[in-house]
Amino acid sequence: MRFQNTAIKSRAMLGLLVAVTFTSCKKHHAPMTNTIVKRADGQSSALLVERYYRAALSNDQFYLLILKKGRDAGQAINSENIADSSVLVATSAQKVQLRWQDKDTLLVICDHCGLEAIDISKKLDSMRSTKIVYQGFPRHTAYS
Repeated sequence: MRFQNTAIKSRAMLGLLVAVTFTSCKKHHAPMTNTIVKRADGQSSALLVERYYRAALSNDQFYLLILKKGRDAGQAINSENIADSSVLVATSAQKVQLRWQDKDTLLVICDHCGLEAIDISKKLDSMRSTKIVYQGFPRHTAYS
């Protein structure tokens, strides 16, 4: 009987801990830092942004943004919805290179950059009037 009461108390405490944790997560976002790791300027700016989370269970994410001239880069990279406006979302993308082929075509180059197919969660071929060409990216993803 004593063991059963201890088990019930333990489950109740665990439930309370989980509820408090999830409630506090909703109110306070995990601390993060956004850093532009690559930039290619042309007609528009292409920015590869690393979002580093200081939480133990979060992977760093990389977002590729294409911004029209005059758009505030700080506002774009600090947006909570950065993934929605990105053409590429991936982990381990720090070695990806960016280069404008012409005013409407961005080359995103991954020659020996270490990306695996599983690292890519979003990969678009165009945004507005900009065509995106991926070179050296892993095959067999849902986005290739």
